[in-house]
Amino acid sequence: MSVAFLEIFPGCAELEGLCGGLGSAVVKSAVVNREAMSLSVEASFSRRPAPAELDTLERRLCEQYGLQSARIRADHPAEGKKEESGGERVLYGKALREPKLTEMRELTLESGNVTVRGEVFAVNNREIQRRGAAVLSFDMTDYTGSVRVSKFFDRGTDASVLQKIKAGQYLTVRGRVTYNKFDNDMALEPASIVLGRAQPRPDTAEEKRVELHLHTRYSTLDALCDPAKVVERAAQWGHRAVAVTDHGSAQAYPEMSKAAKKAGIKVIYGLEGYYVNDVEESPAVRGSCELGLEGEFVAFDVETTGLSAVSDRLTEIGAVVFKNGEIGEKFNTFVDPGMPIPPNITELTGIRDSDVAGAPDEAEAMRAFLDFAQGRPLVAHNAAFDTGFMAAACARHGMQFDCVALDTLAMSRRLLPELKRHRLDTVSRHLGLPEFNHHRAYDDAAVAARIMGRFIPMLRELGVERICDIDAALGRLGGGERRKVRHISLLVRNKTGLKNLYKLISASYLKHYNRNPVIPRSLLERHREGLLVGSACEAGEVFDAVLRGAPPQELKRLASFYDYFEIMPIANNRFLVENGTVRDDDALRELNRRIARLAHELEKPVVATAKPRRKSSPSAWRPSCTTSYRGTTTSYTCPPRSWWRTPTRMATWWAAGAAWARR
Repeated sequence: MSVAFLEIFPGCAELEGLCGGLGSAVVKSAVVNREAMSLSVEASFSRRPAPAELDTLERRLCEQYGLQSARIRADHPAEGKKEESGGERVLYGKALREPKLTEMRELTLESGNVTVRGEVFAVNNREIQRRGAAVLSFDMTDYTGSVRVSKFFDRGTDASVLQKIKAGQYLTVRGRVTYNKFDNDMALEPASIVLGRAQPRPDTAEEKRVELHLHTRYSTLDALCDPAKVVERAAQWGHRAVAVTDHGSAQAYPEMSKAAKKAGIKVIYGLEGYYVNDVEESPAVRGSCELGLEGEFVAFDVETTGLSAVSDRLTEIGAVVFKNGEIGEKFNTFVDPGMPIPPNITELTGIRDSDVAGAPDEAEAMRAFLDFAQGRPLVAHNAAFDTGFMAAACARHGMQFDCVALDTLAMSRRLLPELKRHRLDTVSRHLGLPEFNHHRAYDDAAVAARIMGRFIPMLRELGVERICDIDAALGRLGGGERRKVRHISLLVRNKTGLKNLYKLISASYLKHYNRNPVIPRSLLERHREGLLVGSACEAGEVFDAVLRGAPPQELKRLASFYDYFEIMPIANNRFLVENGTVRDDDALRELNRRIARLAHELEKPVVATAKPRRKSSPSAWRPSCTTSYRGTTTSYTCPPRSWWRTPTRMATWWAAGAAWARR
């Protein structure tokens, strides 16, 4: 049973012009929750309501009845039905009635007569003036494959179809698969060409999501989305808002603002910035220690199955005790990682599966190492990596790992500023130390000990007598580390935030540009009012810290700077599996879980963002590309699923279950 909308809600009469006319709208159901003071209405309107119109109606209902919340689920006549039945236009040949479609990936020279449907992405028509002939030639794709459609038109033949084919059209083509001698490739010779309209994916979720991380064509070499069409699609799906976060750019704002006014939705202005933490230095000493430099140290190194302390495991631990530059006791053991060693790791380290077979497991190996260390200060080159793996191994077996660790990498950046690179072998060679077998744990540990032996006199010249004084003394020196550029998300909350965002963008180009428009943390802290700061993608410092297994204290310190955290579909980060950084998709899911747990511990929101670079799913289309940009040539495979997801799609990839994803 349906009742007129204004008969049930007469207080909305002054809003009669909304949603195609409230006079023609009907209410199918209305449910009041007295405990929650909420109202849920299912109504039918004469046209698709804009999200802003529904917001206005819901606010009016809350005001009129003293409710905490009101939600209207809108039904409306399906759009495009008329076009589907009679809107198709024959461009060449005869009309097609319910054709049986063939996917382009299935086409072969033996396919014969087929019917395909897809989008035109290139038009290469040409005229042969000497013969008065013409050639119809265009390329189309259904995102399972592509095919060239080609036909020769001799003198006197109607070739008007050449003027009708445009890039971006959605065509249904029936014809015969042949071998084109001119192109030396398979082609489809058309008998009929019909212009149609691609039907966008629907968003059938009752509760719509808001995309908070989206790129448009103004993100250099990163996205294809047209800003105005993004807003149009969001409105079609019933989304009430959409954010734009182009790389270092606000160029999409005017187009999206204009489109949003027409569509009746809100644009959340934002940016994915290139961020440098110029406030916090990488410490040379991790932990607190009052001991002097004349005491004993344990220099150590580890070899692993990969780069992620979350999904990879130890394969070897090597260590030496040294004092006053003299090496004493030695420790070396293989570790059974409980998983195969990847071929690229074997090639790098020389450690094979047969070497670790029967070796102690990580729990036994870590107990042996801690017994050897006996609480003495540890020394390593890039200590964050080595201690990250050890801390993760101990955590998996309920063991404590709270050792003090000195980082010769951080020291070398301050003490040897004349070096452009500070890798272990580079520093060793610069200090005139003997050659060594790099990427084996014991040899690297011995070199780290010798480097520390050279650094101790340098530190004493700076007035350092205790380990706890090292960072303060190094901080007084010039130079320092070359800071890595990370990504960061910024969303505008109000007009003050928009003004501050413009200030950040201007300064990033005019004062801090270094291959990219860089936003230093010191600058962001001065202009943070009115902005929300998000952790961004896998290139953000929070994801990196989780990936390398940073200790909980360091992780919380980094994360406390952010207002919210982002997790993304595993397909966005699958390149980390392909390049060997993490082992598999389960490891990617675990990284998402860890970020979510971190957000929960800090009582900060976590949002699921898709980071779409195009509006629609290209199915299995994964073109390999080569780009040359700023003197760097890169070959890569395009992400297969960097498209805009509906709530139903987003829920499918979150491992904790649909209920968590929906929240």
